[in-house]
Amino acid sequence: MYILTEETASNLEKFAAEGGIVVFTPRTGVKDESNTVVNMKLPGLVARMAGIEIEEYISMPIDSDNHVRFGHPDLEDEFPTSIWADVIEPKEARVVAWHSQDFYAEKPAATINNFGNGKVIYLGIMGDKAYYNAIARWISGQARIKPLIELPQGVEASERWHGEKRLLFILNHHSTAKEITLNSSFIDLLSGKFLSGRISIGAFDVLILTDVEKPKT
Repeated sequence: MYILTEETASNLEKFAAEGGIVVFTPRTGVKDESNTVVNMKLPGLVARMAGIEIEEYISMPIDSDNHVRFGHPDLEDEFPTSIWADVIEPKEARVVAWHSQDFYAEKPAATINNFGNGKVIYLGIMGDKAYYNAIARWISGQARIKPLIELPQGVEASERWHGEKRLLFILNHHSTAKEITLNSSFIDLLSGKFLSGRISIGAFDVLILTDVEKPKT
């Protein structure tokens, strides 16, 4: 959120206070709606809810070989970082990750702050695909969001409802078939087939599944 208005900041505070999880990334709150750089320490209007201030920020060289180390009970790993690094000064927030190298080694790189009934996470680094995948899983866990079904990379699941009937869309974005394991018994509405257990979904194929109705007793 490079450009941040007072109204947006207020709405985010309300969302977090009521139990939501808000995630900020580098360069949050730099400018206002007039494209003017704010005259306050970053992350500007959301510094209070994040429980931090940005002490310093670094535009990293293209050949930089820096890393970030996470030490949260649900995310203990190290990832390469690139492009940008924020050095965080925690106020009320708890540090969950540290820079590993350079003059800002062991300085805070990511934080989590309890705000009302919710949480505010600040990620002061940019990383690779493995980093963002791990972050997505970690934040989903913080929000108690469980996947609809365990799937390999590049296979997507989406749930919709038609009245009281659940529809589960599974899309294979790969150019090759993929094996998946269904967590229940379904009818594929496109083929009319009964599907359960381990199945194969074709290249660029889609399944539209509905739960097998259990007999009423």
